[in-house]
Order: sequence, then structure tokens, then C-alpha cells
Amino acid sequence: MGLVELRNLVKEWRKGPSGPLPKIDLVKLISAIIIISWYKPIGRYLLSNLTDVPQGVVRGLLKRLQSSEHVMISKRGAILTPSGEKILNEVLNDLKIGKVSKLKVEEIKPLTEGKCVIGICVKKVANNIKSGVEQRDEVIKHGAKGATTIICKSDDLYVPPTYESLRQLSPNIYRLLMVEFNPENDDVIIISWNEKEGRVLEGIISAVMSTLGLDNYKY
Repeated sequence: MGLVELRNLVKEWRKGPSGPLPKIDLVKLISAIIIISWYKPIGRYLLSNLTDVPQGVVRGLLKRLQSSEHVMISKRGAILTPSGEKILNEVLNDLKIGKVSKLKVEEIKPLTEGKCVIGICVKKVANNIKSGVEQRDEVIKHGAKGATTIICKSDDLYVPPTYESLRQLSPNIYRLLMVEFNPENDDVIIISWNEKEGRVLEGIISAVMSTLGLDNYKY
């Protein structure tokens, strides 16, 4: 179970035998690994900038991922090893995430605002969604500007709490999301936005964990 392994990595990461935990949690760690998988390779400075994690902490993070054989580091930057790709896939599976993607702002703009827009498809969790406000509030806690939660039912996409049909409201966005995420009945798509990828990813991963009842795993 990849989620447990990464959680243990954070717990064991201490300045000394009984020192405090670093300023990074499981949500930040997962977000950083996703960003590494996107950029491959990525340098320490850029990773720090995208995640808003201090360079010293990023250096320690990369060293620990390297010692766990999840990351390979060269002069060009860091990339995930096959082991790193495997643990990322396991984490996404643990969180029921079918796909996480950066979306083009100009194509999704009526639903969002911000330089960076990320969408995530969570499998078969429609019954866990109430009004969508819970997911929005969770991403905002992590510095994202907002979120839209969308539920797939009978080959259409609906936006709670009014449950208007996205196919009727915005056919272009409907087609874009159907092609990008290929959602099935009872899947949920969460779209979030901000200026930095790390903030958006943190918020959206945290929202998924809350939706699954995994808040205790975050810290």
C-alpha cells in the first residue's frame, strides 16, 4: 500500500532520533512526487518554487526519496525511478484516483480562474459528495482559490448542489472532461485552480482524502 509507505517515510523523517517532524506532510509529499513525475527531470529550485516548500526541506525530501530508490538525481534534476513510478501508481490507486491532469486554462475558463488548473477523477465516490462545498473549502485551506466538483451520472456530468447538466450548460467543457478523464457512472471530477501547481495539487489531494474519510492520514 503506497499510501502507508509514504506516510511512514514522513513519520520517520526527523532531525534527530527524537526531533520534530519537518515542515512537510503526506499531502505535500504526494503533491511533490506528482510534480516530479510531470517534469522529469526537475531541479530543486523549481520544485521548491512550485510546491512552496523551502529549498532545504526539498533537498532533504529528494535525499530520502533517493535513499528509498524512488528518485534518481543527476545534474539535470530529479526523476522518478521505476520504483517511484510504482509507488505513485499505488498511492493513486489507494486514493481511487483514475487520473490527475493539468488542464488548459483557456479551455476550462468558464468554470475556473487562475494560471494553473488541475483536474482529478476519483472513481466511484459520488455517494460521498454532498454539496461540493466541502471539497471547495478543503482546497482553499491549502491555498488554492477554489474548486468545482462534478459528478458523472448516465453519461452526463452534473455540478452539485443544483445538479445542472454540464452537457447542456457548456457542451465544450463537457466534451473536454469526458475525453480527458473518461469518467464512468458515479465517478467524481474535482477541478481546482491557483497560480502555483503545488498549492492546487495539495488542495485537491487533501479534498480527495477528506472525501474518502482519510483525514487522519494527512498529518
